[in-house]
Amino acid sequence: MTSAISQSCLCRVLVSGRSRTIAGAIRSPANFQQIRYLRQHQEKTVRAMYWRGRSFDRVKLEENFQRSRLSEWNYRSEIFAFSRRLHENLSEDTLRQIFTHPSYAKLVQANQAKLNLPHLEIKTNVELCHSGRQLLDDNIRPYLRYVFSRVPEDGIDQITQYLTSDETLADMAKWIGCKEIVLTDEYPPNQEAMANTVRALVGGIHSEEPTKVYRFIVDMIISYLNDKDILEDVWIIPNPQETLNLILANSQLPAYEPRIMFQTGVGTLESCHVVGLYSNQKLIGSSAGETLAIAEHCAALESLRNLFDLTDDRPALIFGEASEKLNLDSCKKPNPCVKTWTFELNELQ
Repeated sequence: MTSAISQSCLCRVLVSGRSRTIAGAIRSPANFQQIRYLRQHQEKTVRAMYWRGRSFDRVKLEENFQRSRLSEWNYRSEIFAFSRRLHENLSEDTLRQIFTHPSYAKLVQANQAKLNLPHLEIKTNVELCHSGRQLLDDNIRPYLRYVFSRVPEDGIDQITQYLTSDETLADMAKWIGCKEIVLTDEYPPNQEAMANTVRALVGGIHSEEPTKVYRFIVDMIISYLNDKDILEDVWIIPNPQETLNLILANSQLPAYEPRIMFQTGVGTLESCHVVGLYSNQKLIGSSAGETLAIAEHCAALESLRNLFDLTDDRPALIFGEASEKLNLDSCKKPNPCVKTWTFELNELQ
């Protein structure tokens, strides 16, 4: 009788211990492991994709491979397709002149002289490049003065220089497919050659279709200002606090007064200070920063954005057919510069 009771108690202990173990396993998600299963008919496909990817990784493509070395390369077809991509009906002679740089002409003439062949006259893009440089300046400035009517002429100059710089124009030339069809004495063509190609393209469009050059400049070059913070990416003001006080002095207003609007985490690694700039008891701009000096600097930039109407909620730039309807006759006169720029406090929202 005693042995039966002891066996019964032992069974209860074992069962209870087992149940606790199972319950603990259910409560603990760390004891479970996710396993990915593949259907049997997918195995061959997955294996083939894996090994094909490994084989592609072993292939080393030649860096800066020149497509014109291919046997099926057709230069006439390439420049024709380039013209159609841009929706410009340029003649073949004009297209060849646009892409021919003086260095390429010198290289061809030197090779001709080595072979005792007659001197070959090649038209280069020097004149078109000079014409395009002037056209860019004449068309970009009035448009910028129209869409950025409150920006001083100093800012218009900086934005124009950004849009007509070699870096911007060379980047544009790369994305419209000029790299393979530019004719220079080296490959890949350098940044200056790519930028001069775009300038020559503007001059070439004006020589054959003068009415289309403005639309091309607006849609293809000025569009680089999209998603750009003008005072951060384009027009870099070295000392915004000093510039802001100069404008306030021109407007017969007292210098700005910085005030702490909010603080959190003071004395920690993640401190945040919100500083507002006031003039004549009116808030001009505010911004946050890790320190009071950084917050004041950012607040001065934000104040200039408010004064120059360069905030994120400003009207969008005008492109396409709508840009051709703009009246830019009144925008040929330069805007006031920073030294003489003024405003009224009631103009701020």
